[in-house]
Amino acid sequence: MRNGHRDPLPLTPQGGAGDSVIAAMPAGHRWTLIGLSAFLLFLGLVPRELWGVDEPLVGTIIREMVVDGQWLVPHLNGAVYTEKPPLYFWLSALPALLTGTLIPLWLRLPSTLSAIGCLWLTYRMGGRLFSARAGLLAAGVLATSLLFALSSQITRMDMPLTLILLAALYCFIRFTELEEESSAAAGRWALAIYPLVGLSFLTKGPIGPVIPAFIVGSVVLWQRDWRAVMRLRPFTGTLLALAVVLPWLIPAVLQAGMGYAEVITLQQSFGRAINSFSHGRPMYYYIYTFPVTFLPWLLFLPAAFLWLWRQRETLGWRHPFLVSWTLGLFLFLSVMSGKLVIYLLPLFPGLALIVGGWWAAWWGAKENTSLMPTGRETRGSSRWLGRLTVAAIALYPVAAIVAAAGHLLPPHIPSWAVIGAGVASALAGVVTFLAVRQPRPLRFFAALTVAAALALSCTRVAIVRLDDVEAPTRLGAFLREYKDDVKAMAIYKVRPGLLNFYAEHRFDDLETPEQVRSYLAQSEPALCVIDDRALPHVWTALPPELQQLGEADVGRLHFVVIANGAVRLKSGGDSISP
Repeated sequence: MRNGHRDPLPLTPQGGAGDSVIAAMPAGHRWTLIGLSAFLLFLGLVPRELWGVDEPLVGTIIREMVVDGQWLVPHLNGAVYTEKPPLYFWLSALPALLTGTLIPLWLRLPSTLSAIGCLWLTYRMGGRLFSARAGLLAAGVLATSLLFALSSQITRMDMPLTLILLAALYCFIRFTELEEESSAAAGRWALAIYPLVGLSFLTKGPIGPVIPAFIVGSVVLWQRDWRAVMRLRPFTGTLLALAVVLPWLIPAVLQAGMGYAEVITLQQSFGRAINSFSHGRPMYYYIYTFPVTFLPWLLFLPAAFLWLWRQRETLGWRHPFLVSWTLGLFLFLSVMSGKLVIYLLPLFPGLALIVGGWWAAWWGAKENTSLMPTGRETRGSSRWLGRLTVAAIALYPVAAIVAAAGHLLPPHIPSWAVIGAGVASALAGVVTFLAVRQPRPLRFFAALTVAAALALSCTRVAIVRLDDVEAPTRLGAFLREYKDDVKAMAIYKVRPGLLNFYAEHRFDDLETPEQVRSYLAQSEPALCVIDDRALPHVWTALPPELQQLGEADVGRLHFVVIANGAVRLKSGGDSISP
């Protein structure tokens, strides 16, 4: 403060002054970041089982890693797993080794802690690109954006990958800053990028190094600074990246064979890019799926990108950097053949920084007009964004109350949680409306952040009730009752690894109806879990020598357990489903 006025909003830290902005974190910023971290920690720590197909699959890989000692090459249902390198599995298995227990929480923990790391690193990057205030607002945007918050509580390697990529881009920012100052330390920051690139490969294969290479390459191409390529020390850096990857890759190839190296390097990169063997989607897939994932901050993206474009001369290299990171990477991922919504996660810190920079400029408009769209744009932004936001917030409580009153909710979702999220959004909407009328950006931003956090928290507590529907816990427990008496257990048209974690058993993977009939014809006790849709292809009617032990739903899938006559039916029988 100076004479009762707030300090002007700095555009970018420069020299020693910039270092002081970064190093001396205000207490208010620190406590806000701690609060946002606690929010993400709460989302991640609320108990939940492993859902769908992918989470139990990861659980099975980690279980075989811990129980069977398959640390070097991941295995799934006893076979080599070639789709992902082992870093995420190692991180998830570490708590199990330390505690002696393997529970779903340990499997999600790397994602939750990585999300918290992304918040703090986004704050630091905001301080370098715009100001500490912009970094703080960007952290708030990131923590409460829908896809990021949900990804912090699921068992996937995309969040740790995002943290590693964020760290690599931060090193690039420091390199570029110090290059402008002709500092000798720039080379050290350039070299720091490459071990992180190596870790990104160990996390998700070749796509890890490709993303930072695309962003940095786009910036160099945009600015036509060809000498920057050599200043980044690519030859020494490549050796550093290989020093991270090869100590794992060489022993893994010696154990699993050259075919493993071909799949993990070539098929996982060029195969997915050109003709994906999984998750194939049209090029326009992200155009209609992305908008929901960045709620509630999607409303501010057009104004934020307009502001970014108008400030391109002032921002210098930061403008092509942010555009390449967000729009460029969006187009790059759209060209890739394999697509999932969660693959967009590395864009989110960049989008949050742009939105956070715009909010900080709005907040500090009276103090630093060079950053803020002025006149009609300022008034128009506050009015139409405010109205859209209030309307969007108002829709949620109305829909929640109508759904609860009309008994339209699934039976496992408690009405109180949905109504609670709706009431929280309604209260935040009132505050937002009052903020927009005068306009007060800080109050507006805080109201929207709190509304999003409360809605996500209530929803997170509510969806725990879906465990019996989305997780294979009941079917796994049912099969576990038979594992001592039935050594021969098989699956047909069921994803390998789906049932192993909860059944604590491996399954023979049968590929044809003939194999199923032959498997159940043996004299020893045997059973087979079959996707209900494939059952008519095996038998038009169940033969009298076979019996149906039970059936169960896992998400949208329906499974039937068929056994031969040597298996004795245990208590519970047909009632597996909740």
